[in-house]
Amino acid sequence: AQDAAGLERLREFAVNDYHFYCETMDLTRPFPSAEDVLGYDPEWCWNHWLTSAFEDAGMRLWCPVLLQGLFCSKTIRFGAAAADAISVALISRKSIANPGTRYNARGLNAVA
Repeated sequence: AQDAAGLERLREFAVNDYHFYCETMDLTRPFPSAEDVLGYDPEWCWNHWLTSAFEDAGMRLWCPVLLQGLFCSKTIRFGAAAADAISVALISRKSIANPGTRYNARGLNAVA
């Protein structure tokens, strides 16, 4: 029964267009972070409840830390040469302490 409930919870977990991850860098801390990928801050990990099963099986790296928010990057060219360009990345993340939409999440808990 517990396995069935866990499976149903996994099926209901919306990932498309809402979450992102990085297998090589800790994005839960300010950039640049010297922390290991598995030394993440659980406040930003939206799938933390899934990790224990992978850890018990010795496959923790198979379950990357999912962050909710936005990641986008853009290369801006200001000349003809390849060196005449800069790349800019924006990472916006949402804490698990403030669930819900931005408008509705305010005031739901003591840290909001």
